[in-house]
Amino acid sequence: MLRRLWRRIRAHPVASQPSRPADGRASAEDLRAARTGDTGAPGVGGAELEDRFAGLVLGVSSSMEISPNRFETRVLAGLERLCSTPTLPADLVPRTPGILPRLWSALRRDGGSFSALADVCARDPVLVREVLRLANSPYYRGRAEVTGLEQALVLLGEAGIRQVMVNAAFRPLLLLDSGHFARLAAPLLWTQGEWTARLGDCLARRVGIDRFAAYLSGIAQNIGFTVALRVLDRHFTGREAPRSRAFRERFVRDARALSVRIVQGWEFPAAVGVAVREQGGNRTRARSPLGEVLYAADKLAKLQALKTHGAVPQTAAWADPAPCAGWGDLCRVCARTIDPAVAGASSV
Repeated sequence: MLRRLWRRIRAHPVASQPSRPADGRASAEDLRAARTGDTGAPGVGGAELEDRFAGLVLGVSSSMEISPNRFETRVLAGLERLCSTPTLPADLVPRTPGILPRLWSALRRDGGSFSALADVCARDPVLVREVLRLANSPYYRGRAEVTGLEQALVLLGEAGIRQVMVNAAFRPLLLLDSGHFARLAAPLLWTQGEWTARLGDCLARRVGIDRFAAYLSGIAQNIGFTVALRVLDRHFTGREAPRSRAFRERFVRDARALSVRIVQGWEFPAAVGVAVREQGGNRTRARSPLGEVLYAADKLAKLQALKTHGAVPQTAAWADPAPCAGWGDLCRVCARTIDPAVAGASSV
């Protein structure tokens, strides 16, 4: 079946992006539409975005300028020990997803060709279900339901198959079901990470860098939060809450540091590890091109998450719409790929 499928692909190239300009750049109409309604929108700065999103993750809406309480102090001490230990403990850090070694192997063979990726998908029932789910999403599906793997793979193309594999690998790791804070934050972290990945893919396509690396960075950047939340749950007694701003800032910083260590340990492409490490701080710090894309995508995804949960007005805009000059329109265009009213599936 795979040989027949590969011959079909070579004879009929897959359109990787429906209804897009041929060069993958935003059209003049897109840019004009993106500007509509922009005037007068309340601005939310990067620091405020981080603070409010951390509040959603921790289940406490407003941080306070107070010293960390005993619960927060114990958690921060635990995170500090964890970040400084040479080997992360197996009971806290998720095991390497079984799909990842197969994905890395497929990407090394023929540069991650369609045939290599399709071969991996066809051998894994979980991936087959995910491929069919995405092929029947509003973004891809035509008039008729897609029922066959061959038809679905042709419809998705190489970029779509790679994203399916990444989602199948990371969804179980981020959708935790144990512990008070883990249960509270897991759906939010998964959704925000997936939105970041979609936005990163959109921006990467338009600025001409590796789309898969951008998508993978968006999904992977939150993996350290799963470890930090487990530490939080181990110290939680229900008597105190994480309310101080100082705690939030250090919690986010340490969670990002854990993400970097896990990404490196799982042998992600080097550029992904660099991009994840470059996050944090203000928008003026120097970053790699992939780091710039991830920074913008992450902030826009957090803004959408805040809107979804009613934490900011629906008309709110990111006060720093891009990490570098000239990106404002691109960010606004790509932000529409995660607007529930506009997009129903991944942008690939």
